[in-house]
Amino acid sequence: LVNSINNSPYFSNNGRLSSIKSVYLTLLPFVTSRIKITYVFTTIALISSLVTFGISNDWNQNQINVIPIFFGTIACVTMASLATYLYNDLYDIKSDSKNNRNIMMVSNTQYQYNVIFGATVLLFVSSGIIAFSLDFFSGIACLAFIVLSIAYSHPVTSLKDKFMAKTIVTASGASLASMIGIFSYVVSLETFVVSDILLSLPLL
Repeated sequence: LVNSINNSPYFSNNGRLSSIKSVYLTLLPFVTSRIKITYVFTTIALISSLVTFGISNDWNQNQINVIPIFFGTIACVTMASLATYLYNDLYDIKSDSKNNRNIMMVSNTQYQYNVIFGATVLLFVSSGIIAFSLDFFSGIACLAFIVLSIAYSHPVTSLKDKFMAKTIVTASGASLASMIGIFSYVVSLETFVVSDILLSLPLL
């Protein structure tokens, strides 16, 4: 696939398309190495969304909205979790460059950093917009997910390097993903708290 893109006359003769190709090829290895991990969070959110749909009393209304809600939940959590790992890669790139761990990488570190940073911001913002379009509390859960993601990797907090914090943060992220799926059906906060089934999903 990469070779076919490189040999394409459209990319070789057009500066804008060549820039798009460069961004694509820069992001490709980072995204492909992380996308399988994001499925865990997406699956958790989708299961929670399905359970909420299953126990909902308003079947007629929910059946109308079920498709956009499912796709919105999948898109939101996939984007947020992928952005989380790309954000983590930002500091790995800087660390690799500083320590000269990968000479091939050092000369192009700033470009890689800029591309991944741009993609991370775009994914975080897009996930937040989608979450709030699903429901207010889904949006709040998504914002909490984003804050937790930044605290996980940012050098000031760097929770990923603290004993036990990495496991706790990962579990908390999964709980928030579950809550995004639950609140995507406009479940009230009171209904969520008093429901043994819904409350048990993020706790589990």
